[in-house]
Amino acid sequence: MPADCLVDSSVWVDYYRDHSRSLAPILDPLIRDGRVATCGPVLAEVLQGARSPKQAEALVQDQQALVWLETDAPAWVLASELAREARRGQGVVGLADCVIAAVAKQNHCRVLTRDKDFLRLKGVDVKLL
Repeated sequence: MPADCLVDSSVWVDYYRDHSRSLAPILDPLIRDGRVATCGPVLAEVLQGARSPKQAEALVQDQQALVWLETDAPAWVLASELAREARRGQGVVGLADCVIAAVAKQNHCRVLTRDKDFLRLKGVDVKLL
């Protein structure tokens, strides 16, 4: 089964912070089944919170074990379209979130997130956790 969800950094931060509570029962089975994907912007957002080089290395290894989705030129174009559309409609959404959403949309993945900004992006399958 191919990856069907791209997990946003807002979820990973909480997952790593308190692994045994609310998110582990949701994410762990998805990870085991190879259904979780990541991409460059998610990796960068997760790594910026690392407290040490050792922790950053562990985070990189965790993220590299997931299905990797490329952020190619069409993803950037789609991200800009999503951003413009959101700005015209319901307000500004950060570029990183738009890129994550574009990569998910290109790969027919649902975005698992805790960030309500993703709900402003038209045509993106989002599940708030």
